[in-house]
Amino acid sequence: MSTYSIPDDSCAGRILLAFSSVMIEARVQLEAGWRQAGWTVDWCEGQHALARLLAMHPPDAVALCGVAGTLSGLVRTTRTSVPAAVVVALLSEGGLPERIAMMRAGVDLCWPIETQVEEVAAMVDAFARRGTASAAAASAWYLSNAGRVLAGPGGVRLPLTVAEREFMARLLAAPGHRLARQQLACGFRQRGTQDGAPVSSEALPSWTANASHAASYDAAASLSRNVDVMVSRLRAKAQRMGINLPLLSVRRWGYLFIADSDAG
Repeated sequence: MSTYSIPDDSCAGRILLAFSSVMIEARVQLEAGWRQAGWTVDWCEGQHALARLLAMHPPDAVALCGVAGTLSGLVRTTRTSVPAAVVVALLSEGGLPERIAMMRAGVDLCWPIETQVEEVAAMVDAFARRGTASAAAASAWYLSNAGRVLAGPGGVRLPLTVAEREFMARLLAAPGHRLARQQLACGFRQRGTQDGAPVSSEALPSWTANASHAASYDAAASLSRNVDVMVSRLRAKAQRMGINLPLLSVRRWGYLFIADSDAG
């Protein structure tokens, strides 16, 4: 079972709470605490749901919750799917040896599950800032301000809408910064748009854990058109701001971002 929340541009970031088993009381408390701390929260139970949500909605941070011995598979799945995310283990039992074991298994931070969310969130923020600095050094283009801004060479900053930030997060995380249309069809849905109707800013694609809207050929074709419109508007916005955005549409295939291009 899993849930997904529409991104909020004012949020501190997106966190995915992944539970190795059913932990209703802990989930309710953690979800409320992270929302109060300003985060957009998704949650899931089990490794299959975790892998699906990580692929469809890459988070800024992942909290793996449960007994240490049940989390090793979740750690591997998370590190493979979203290597840049901050990974936290929140243990429902065990002491220092278990926390050390989780750190050695690949998590960044580890606490007992009853630790105050405010403390965990502060540490996650610190790790995220470090990750942003590393990304800036490694790539000319990167997402900043919890994904709300695309930063580029020479200090250029391009503000992004909710749909644009989700699209750019997928594109920049894709191998070679190349994203095929069929990959987008697995994660996008349309909000109230009739096939062939004009596309408004409110009707642009958004991410969802339910891909049934894109199951048919007509829905997928309409989705592709809407993404094309969004990409065109994003490039036009960049041009108006004097930014040379290296975002390309490849006919009948998908999208390409040349991350080492110079900005004008």
